[in-house]
Formats: sequence, C-alpha cells, structure tokens
Amino acid sequence: MATTLTTSYQRLASVQTSTYSELRLYGKYNSQNTTNNTTSVTLQARIYGDGGSGSFSSGTVRINGDSTSLGNTSYSRGNEKTLKTYTYTVTHSSDGTLNNKSVSFSLSTSTSVGGSGTAHYNCPKINRYPTIRAASNFTDEENPTMTWTTHSTYPLRAKMEVGTNYSFITRDLDKSASVCTFTLTNEERDRLIDAAGDNTTLSVRFTICAMRTAGGTENDELSWSYLDRTMTVTPKGRIGKNGAWKRVQIYYGKNGSWKRCTPYIGKNGTWKRVK
Repeated sequence: MATTLTTSYQRLASVQTSTYSELRLYGKYNSQNTTNNTTSVTLQARIYGDGGSGSFSSGTVRINGDSTSLGNTSYSRGNEKTLKTYTYTVTHSSDGTLNNKSVSFSLSTSTSVGGSGTAHYNCPKINRYPTIRAASNFTDEENPTMTWTTHSTYPLRAKMEVGTNYSFITRDLDKSASVCTFTLTNEERDRLIDAAGDNTTLSVRFTICAMRTAGGTENDELSWSYLDRTMTVTPKGRIGKNGAWKRVQIYYGKNGSWKRCTPYIGKNGTWKRVK
C-alpha cells in the first residue's frame, strides 16, 4: 500500500541487505506549487543495524536511478545511518492528484551487504484553480463569451467587472465548466451602457474565480484569473451639443415609466435601425 507523504519523514519501504542489516527508504514532501501542479519530494536511504553491527569499505547507493558513491561506512545494532538524500520534483495529474508513485532504491557494497527494492507513495492533492484562456470584445447588443482551463477543485464564478465593481455581472457555474456565454438581460445591458456614460467604449474585465462555497460572496473567492476586453456601445441616436455630436439613448414612456428603445426609420419601404 502506498504511503501518503507528509512534511515529516516516513518509512516507505525496507529491504534486507544482510543477516544483520536492512536498507530503509524514507520520504517526505517539502512544498507544492499550485501554478505548476508539482510537488517537491525528498527521499532518504538509510542503513539499519538489524541484528548486529557491520561495515564496508566502499559501495554505491541509488534512489530513483540517481547514484552516490560511498566510502568506508559502518553501522551499529539498533541504529540508522543516512547514506543518501535525494530531492526531486514530481508532476501531478491534471486533476491535482498523484497516487502510487513508484521509486526504486538499492545498495551494493564491497562486501556481501546489498539489496534493492521498490517503494510507492502518494502526494496530497493539489487544489487546482482555473486559468482564463480567452474572452471576446463585444458590443452592447452581443452576448460575450469567455473560456478557461478546466480541472478546478472548486465551484466557479464567471464575472464581468467594471471599474471597482468586482461583481458587476456574475454567473455561478459547476467546477467542470470551461466556458461561459453571458446571455445578457436588458437590465444588464442598460447597466453596461450607463457605465459607459457619453463614451462609445467601456473597459470590461472578464474574471474566472474558484469559489470556496458555491454561490458565495466575494469573500469566498479563492483565485482570480482575468482578461481585459472592450465593449463598444452601439449608437442609438445623436444630438448636437457644444458644436459636437453626442451619443444618446432613446427612451419612451410606458405605464408611467421610461423604457429604452431602439429607434427605426422608414426607408425605401423598409424599416432601418438608427445607428
């Protein structure tokens, strides 16, 4: 059975090297890199005086194919002596797991002391966070799309941020999602247009977040990956002001309230939308 590494040494396997000695392999993990999906692991080969003491004048100890030459070495009953320390980096699977990793170890000496074995270990799962891949520029009449890498450990939230409003428009998604098309409501389009003011463009930040809790608040956001894109405001009408034309939105009164509308004009027997 594979041992799950911790930050302290644990014995992973042992092999008898003589009547009075055995070679033991220990392992621990040092750190994990979420971005690279890797773990730094250190392994140690130690000789143990199993039933007595002994020595050899030369030898070679190997861990995972990496060898170290040994000079005169002695060991005593009931005690361990470290022969080799080996540190390397292992890469996890795309879902953040690393299980049943195999590693070989061996000792050969100038005497009859020697042996080889294989150990297996697991690493703690690395929490995976999504990374945005693409997002589209769009107009106020379109539904923008964003995509990101998958393998998130957590539920997701796709966001359109404007200025310091980090939750301007949000969509909560399952952790397996890799794309979000914002099918904007009329109210959401109005808010985006209002945010643009008299400008013909608006800077929008598309952000994908890993969430501690599905549907949680901004305080539950664990990671952020984003791209800045531009929304172009489609003119609906213009007026002259101070010698320049200003874009305006056309509204009409209905049931005691004002509603935004798209104006049309008749031309050659057909209706044309006003730009």
